[in-house]
Amino acid sequence: MALAEKNGVSRDTFMEFTRGFFPAPVIDGYGTRMANNNFASGGGFTVTLGSKDVGHMQHLAKDSGVHLPLADIIQDHLKEAATAGRSDLDWGAIATVVRDKSGIKN
Repeated sequence: MALAEKNGVSRDTFMEFTRGFFPAPVIDGYGTRMANNNFASGGGFTVTLGSKDVGHMQHLAKDSGVHLPLADIIQDHLKEAATAGRSDLDWGAIATVVRDKSGIKN
């Protein structure tokens, strides 16, 4: 979404495209929350809980000799979100880290 936005495509237009190609409830749900900056956890999966679970995956992967590069990237983003004071937000708030790094206002 940040790549599209940085190149002049609105979040709404990006979500319209995404819904057409990937009509899955989880993608639509999280995508819409990201597009609207709606990261209130509402008792859902917070940045803190996401980081804990990704950490478990990383430890299991290491013990199993499996390389999970995407888990490393997600964990880095979760840690940055926590450092920015977003620990209690829904873990979709990792989108704000990408926006921050891209110079996009959240």
